[in-house]
Amino acid sequence: MKQLRIISIITWIIISLSINVSLTKAENTNTNTTNSEEDSELIQRDGRRTAGGDRGSCPTMKNVNDALTALVPEKGSSLTLSDSPTLLFYVPYVSNSPIDAKFSLQNDDGYNVIQPPIMLKLSGTPGIIKINLPKTLEKEKYYRWSLAIICDSEDYSTNPGVHGWIKRVEPSPNLTRELQKELSKQELATVYRKEGFLVDALAVLIEIRNQEIQAKNDWNSLLKSLDLDVYRENKLVE
Repeated sequence: MKQLRIISIITWIIISLSINVSLTKAENTNTNTTNSEEDSELIQRDGRRTAGGDRGSCPTMKNVNDALTALVPEKGSSLTLSDSPTLLFYVPYVSNSPIDAKFSLQNDDGYNVIQPPIMLKLSGTPGIIKINLPKTLEKEKYYRWSLAIICDSEDYSTNPGVHGWIKRVEPSPNLTRELQKELSKQELATVYRKEGFLVDALAVLIEIRNQEIQAKNDWNSLLKSLDLDVYRENKLVE
């Protein structure tokens, strides 16, 4: 009887250890899968904020090292509180005639939510342009935007372009209370930047940077933090 009891105890210990090992392996597998999915999503959300070099048929650029550039974070998605946010772009081209450009917006499934895409006539003056998204963004949804300069109307693959992701999010209760206060535009931009809504902050600051010293300092500081300070003195153009 004593031997049987010892055998039973040993058998129970072995079974318990086997179960624990299996559970640990399952947890590790789930964790690795989740991390892989998260890493994959982060990679997929990266855009291209700077276009490639001159393809030959585009207008002359202001400076030889210039490029069409989106004023957004280099990695990941931009976050916004606005249902129709404004994006800023530096356009380097010099032309005596209007320059054609195309702005597109897609949802996370690749469906064009703006149909047809927005065709723009740029002034031909180098500087920063702003594009207000004409589509109301749904909260907690990802959208892919793109801007291309139409240098070749027959072969679109040669046209310089930039693209990225933006997501409208629900503000936290604390942020909602903060935004309900009577804030100046400069204070509003400070709140946006603090909470990580950088494109919203830039859209506010570009309108007031020449009116308030602090706003100009904030504009310069934010661009520098994004490694975009080379564009800080460029004018807003149509």
